[in-house]
Amino acid sequence: MQFKPPSNNIFQVYDTHQMTGINTIITTVISVFAIGATSCITDSGPNVHTSLSVGDPLPKFSTTLSDGTTVTDADLAGRCAVIVFFNTDCQDCRTELPRLQTAFECTRDRAEWLAIAREQSKDDVEAFWQANGLSMPYSAHDDRTTYNLFASEGIPRVYISANRVITAHYGPENMPATGDLAKTIIDITTPK
Repeated sequence: MQFKPPSNNIFQVYDTHQMTGINTIITTVISVFAIGATSCITDSGPNVHTSLSVGDPLPKFSTTLSDGTTVTDADLAGRCAVIVFFNTDCQDCRTELPRLQTAFECTRDRAEWLAIAREQSKDDVEAFWQANGLSMPYSAHDDRTTYNLFASEGIPRVYISANRVITAHYGPENMPATGDLAKTIIDITTPK
């Protein structure tokens, strides 16, 4: 006697074509999840994450801005500075940079702004700046040398310093709203 499964059997026989479709769907779902789990704001690397904290002095650094001006940590003595690290290939950075531009426009007379590209060419940064109408001073770095003085991973990052001491720090996990960032800068620069 030959076994014949009932028509309401929970097991269904799929042909090769149907299985290929199911495999494609499963592979796509896994790929989308993997891409979402590896956002540009968290780098892959060792599990040792460092970042400057509030109260830390600015590290010694020098950067050349897009207009040819060189700025060093010593130039920031006695001033408020906002140092932004980014890469325009990072979706989170592309979202934050226009918001940071708004904060820059509100506080440019109170703070020195430096937007420093991490591992990106001047041509790529300049193209993004032009396409998005940004005017923050920027410096394109093709490596992580300056960035590594401040943090080991994660962009965008914003450091606010007063007289070369970190007074506020924001990373990908706690980026403030534009108004809150501008208020922080205004509070730091308003005489008590």
